[in-house]
Amino acid sequence: MDAYKANLDLINNADLTNLDEYAYAMKLTCDYAIFLENSGHFNKGLLFLDEAIDMMEHFPDYQKKQLFDVPSYELVLFHNARAFYHLKYYNYSKPIFERLMNAFPGNDKYKSWIYRIKVKKYEMGIWTGLGVMLATIILRISFNGRYPLFDQLTYWILLVALIGTVTLVVGKRIELHKLKRINIQ
Repeated sequence: MDAYKANLDLINNADLTNLDEYAYAMKLTCDYAIFLENSGHFNKGLLFLDEAIDMMEHFPDYQKKQLFDVPSYELVLFHNARAFYHLKYYNYSKPIFERLMNAFPGNDKYKSWIYRIKVKKYEMGIWTGLGVMLATIILRISFNGRYPLFDQLTYWILLVALIGTVTLVVGKRIELHKLKRINIQ
């Protein structure tokens, strides 16, 4: 962290014509970004992770197809996806993990993160279903049979919400089983 702050002028003015200087600035940015994400500073870490990814993708010695041959590129992408995950931006996190999984099919770590994201999405659906059921029950009790058509409607809403929630619970269990199987191996 101190090395990054001490070299801020160099990093901010890194020039692509001086590859050694640019590579040093890129390395410092990557290290600082990873440090921030590991320390739990996800929002700030994302800013520097995006900057590090951009620097790597524009580095003249790296070709787009060869970026995954650079170990720090994989690491920076992983921390970027993990920061999005911890901030609950699963729609941003999942494509990055899928990209990593496609680049490294033998690495189950990325597959396990994708399963975790699916579990989180199932949990959000389950809580939504429970909320709909609770709200419907409260409305049903509040109106206490005064409107027969409303009672019929709330009955069907409860039934659909119950079936949907049970389906989501089953889906979550399946993803947890897949996650457990990966973690065992």
